[in-house]
Amino acid sequence: MENTGIREVNNNNVTILDVLIDAAASLQNSEFRADYTLQGNFALTTLLYDHNLRQYERLTRDLDLDYLSKDSWERFVNKCEGILEANSGLGLKYKLIGRRGFDKTKNENGDSLAFKALSKSGEEFGFKIDMNIKPLSPKTTYRIFQFTIEATELLPLFINKLSSLTTIRVCRRIKDFYDIFVISHIQDFSMADILDGWYAAGKALPEDGIFILAPSSIEKLRHAYDAFYGIINKPVFNELYINVLDFTAPIFECLYRDRNNVKWISAERRWEICG
Repeated sequence: MENTGIREVNNNNVTILDVLIDAAASLQNSEFRADYTLQGNFALTTLLYDHNLRQYERLTRDLDLDYLSKDSWERFVNKCEGILEANSGLGLKYKLIGRRGFDKTKNENGDSLAFKALSKSGEEFGFKIDMNIKPLSPKTTYRIFQFTIEATELLPLFINKLSSLTTIRVCRRIKDFYDIFVISHIQDFSMADILDGWYAAGKALPEDGIFILAPSSIEKLRHAYDAFYGIINKPVFNELYINVLDFTAPIFECLYRDRNNVKWISAERRWEICG
């Protein structure tokens, strides 16, 4: 893959977003390009920039990857510093400073690498590459500054975020709660596509109901959200909660009832019966 360009930045003004873009572009110019799909908040950030929706951005210091196999991952770990440096459009130096390892987590298919990136002017940035061995979802491309970044399509990303709202641990994943709010503003959705994506990903619904839909959960969610930082233009909780509920409650109802004849109209903030 040819180099798709670099952001013209002053070396004294490199940001963590520049570092993540640089690392992501370096990865997709490497021999491991076909072995992973970029997921998570950075993938969503590239989509927001591509769609001119930067007002919904939240800060991140991670690259999240779905990865093809442990064997390929181990080869990448052994080469990662050289790969990131050789392909760096900003001339960054990368140092692997820590690894969680497969034996350090309850998830035997997950791993995490901690890096320091050093700019030409001597600034240091810490970031992580988190990985899970999973079947790879389809990729698409997004434009952020002068870079073209390959990342997951929106629907698989949305399904993963939606699934996180079905657990009682959602307060620990309040960022996913916010990301659902953001995703609901990006585009229209067919319920048929959502249901197909949900079943294809092997997701399940809890038998005792959805935590976020219970009135008793509101204050817990409010407390977690108010303590969460990193959202550039943080909406007040009540606005966020109502928007997320209006978007997700019909989805969960349709999942329980296996109904697919509605469509989300993002510009009008409503579900519409179709077909």
